[in-house]
Amino acid sequence: MPNETRPTAYANAHVSPVKKSEVTIKAEVPADVLSACERRAVRELGRDIELPGFRKGHVPEDMLRGKLDHNLILDHAAHLALEDAYRALAKDYELSPVTPPQIHVTKLALGSPLEFEARVGVYPDVRLPDYRKVGKEAVERVKRDGEPAATDAEIDETVGHLLKERGAEETGLTDEFVKSLGDFKDVEDFKAKLRVNITMEKALAQHERERDTIVQALRSHATFDIPAIAVDLELARIKENLHKALKESKQTLSDYLAKLDKTEAQFWETERERIADEIKGQILMQEIAKQEGVTPDDAAVEHHTAHMAEHYRDVSPERLREYVKTLLTYEAVFKLILQ
Repeated sequence: MPNETRPTAYANAHVSPVKKSEVTIKAEVPADVLSACERRAVRELGRDIELPGFRKGHVPEDMLRGKLDHNLILDHAAHLALEDAYRALAKDYELSPVTPPQIHVTKLALGSPLEFEARVGVYPDVRLPDYRKVGKEAVERVKRDGEPAATDAEIDETVGHLLKERGAEETGLTDEFVKSLGDFKDVEDFKAKLRVNITMEKALAQHERERDTIVQALRSHATFDIPAIAVDLELARIKENLHKALKESKQTLSDYLAKLDKTEAQFWETERERIADEIKGQILMQEIAKQEGVTPDDAAVEHHTAHMAEHYRDVSPERLREYVKTLLTYEAVFKLILQ
């Protein structure tokens, strides 16, 4: 509940009870707080403005106002006020958000309280199954297919593709040919190393299949509501990225859907189900990690982040670090389940 003994960034708040892992908020930002944010907005927006006789950051406020659009100032003031208000509300009402708030301003005018409504996805009440038992049973089902190993048919198929690609179908696989490909003594050595590589690829594929099967089994045994807003936001992001990609490749959505043999409604419903499953799996893994006290080693996080930064230079270090922490946490959870 709110702390009544200190000044607050909001007033007249009503936070609904949690329903299906979502809450709705109705509140106000007091008029005096909005006015303070408006003055702060002027300073922030005018930070880089230079005028004769004044350095950047030292232009008087009344002169900055003459250079800045009134609506721009008001919009930025609202952003600052809402950011502070939401942060205080989340703390005071002990919310555990899993999505950014979707805020709708219902009244905005200087001299009056800023009125707003917000919808927020919160961390669900997760009832975990016996995850060790469920996980081990899932892996056993995958392993019934046997240990991964390259077959003679797979060797022959790979060789056939290679000969066709290199235009050597008539001469076939010879010692001279395999030596031209790399460090191979003869055909026998080439096939032996090819068998090892295919076996390793199949082992990696089985490793991934085991983990996918564990998460799928955990999802089927766990009951909790995921916030619909989390699915809505991710679906909106995917739609935006898809439309951008189609525009760049000069395709239409109709062309894309025709290749998939799906209607638009079918495609987006499938995506919605996939996203919901993915979010549920993430929450389950996070909950197991929390209950078991699983945290990745800081040195390992930094090492892998630095390695990934070499290949993903356009992604911020913070995002890469969070991604690496998530991957290492999940791998630690999988190992724990299979102990």
